[in-house]
Amino acid sequence: MKSDYDAATKKVSLNVKQTQKVEGHVGLFRVPVDVAITTAGGEKDFPIQVSKADETFSFAVDGPPLMVLFDKGDKILKSLDFQKAPEEWIRQLQTAQDVPDRADAAVALGNIKGNDAVTAALGEAARRDRFWAFETKPCARSGASTRLTRANRCLPHSQTSSRGCARWPSIKWDFFRTTRSSEAPAGHLQGR
Repeated sequence: MKSDYDAATKKVSLNVKQTQKVEGHVGLFRVPVDVAITTAGGEKDFPIQVSKADETFSFAVDGPPLMVLFDKGDKILKSLDFQKAPEEWIRQLQTAQDVPDRADAAVALGNIKGNDAVTAALGEAARRDRFWAFETKPCARSGASTRLTRANRCLPHSQTSSRGCARWPSIKWDFFRTTRSSEAPAGHLQGR
């Protein structure tokens, strides 16, 4: 999947391909999808119906898109390869309203290696996002060690433990090893 913007017509085009193997009882899916496009003027939702192997949708907008979300809120079970530049994923990670959309961005960014801006954005998300999963795998896959060493460099010293792991409320990789009670939120298991 890929989106493009035509400044002359002020339209965003979104090319959608169904890539499942069509055979036997498996055919092309016919599914309603919510597309959300954010511009400087705000967010606008566009309901579409995906039904062909390869189709392109066109959306009139008031300016260049800042963010394009296919299946806003991640409501449809799917495997999706949305081709975006790292800057677009970072913007989505930082500004998407719904957790699943931020999580999609974190996963995509976690697959990008050797990019300091990506590592910094994941580190910032691990520090500030209230959803616990942002500290775990995406940060590590981006080139940080199992203990999130590179992502922790993005965090203020007060946000890291003496063992180099980001503090709670985020999940630690070594959770089931010894965890000091001062680092764990109330109600969570303590490793012994």
